[in-house]
Amino acid sequence: MSGTAKVWVISRYGWEYDDSRYYRPESDGGYPVSAFTFPEIAKRICDEKNVAEMRAMGVSGLGDYVSSWEYDKQDEDHKAFLESHFLDSDLDYQKPPHEIDDQILVEIMNYFHLNFFEVIQVELLA
Repeated sequence: MSGTAKVWVISRYGWEYDDSRYYRPESDGGYPVSAFTFPEIAKRICDEKNVAEMRAMGVSGLGDYVSSWEYDKQDEDHKAFLESHFLDSDLDYQKPPHEIDDQILVEIMNYFHLNFFEVIQVELLA
């Protein structure tokens, strides 16, 4: 018997707007966009798709997706993160997103759990 085959699927999260901000509904698991046989490629492409979404948000910042009240504005580590990632305390960009390095945008998404895409490992049935 041979080993189980695996693929890594990039899935797009569903976001809904409730007249004040976007949120991910619990019932929406997203939908698949593409699949890869190498996890490293899937992760790289997923990051590229997430960065493109972050840039498409424009200069408005993260306020429509992340409540600034969910974080302690007085926490020194939080304040240092915001400053080093070009965000103010209201989560507005202090620099246009198209001028921010891709890696910094990925770090912002990870910090705030703000991904639009994710990689899911799937085992294929023989």
